[in-house]
Amino acid sequence: MIRTTFVLINHLIWTTVLGTVIILISPFDRFGRTGGKIMRLWSWIMLKASGVRYRISGLDKLDRARHYFFAANHESAFDIPLCFSGLPFHVVSLAKIELKNVPFLGWAMRCTKHIFIDRYRMRKAVETIREAEKSLRKNPRSVLIFPEGERTVTSKMFPFKRGALRLAIKVGMPVVPIAICGTMRSEEHTSELQSQAYLVCRLLLEKKKHIKYHILELPLITTLAHTEADYS
Repeated sequence: MIRTTFVLINHLIWTTVLGTVIILISPFDRFGRTGGKIMRLWSWIMLKASGVRYRISGLDKLDRARHYFFAANHESAFDIPLCFSGLPFHVVSLAKIELKNVPFLGWAMRCTKHIFIDRYRMRKAVETIREAEKSLRKNPRSVLIFPEGERTVTSKMFPFKRGALRLAIKVGMPVVPIAICGTMRSEEHTSELQSQAYLVCRLLLEKKKHIKYHILELPLITTLAHTEADYS
């Protein structure tokens, strides 16, 4: 209980402080890149305060000068800060519109050019995708997506939704599959200082204590040879 309270207080304080910094510098940060670096710092602090340790594998296969769609599974609230902290790119998320007006967090996300989708109004969602396509062409940046569209509570993955993958095809960005393992366990044990979470790009081979992982070959997906019909 004490540990959980400590984590929540840290989240609130640092979200307010760093969110305010991002908002204040936004008039001078046209493309949101500096704000994006601050969000990476925020993510690192959130993980550190929560006692979550992580390891990344596969980044050597990626070109730091390029932009990607990072497609990850979603099993915990830790997934988002884990991806932002672990990926050394200017990354924005394809986020639900409910987050847009959340004090400090949502305001900071708007300043750093995240993309908000109204999942319950199809026409509005289509308009947002079109606007996002124009925005990504004008201001290229990597995008974090959770193709399942929701968080699993059983470790079983849901069918992928097509909207985000269609956007990747439209802008011609390659898709990098990400396997996130261990964050659900970390969320369940936030009182433990030795929580473990692993973000792994493309190749996962880990054995830690009683948790067994398997090799996952996750090839880079090039979208240039695909059309929207491939995902219809």
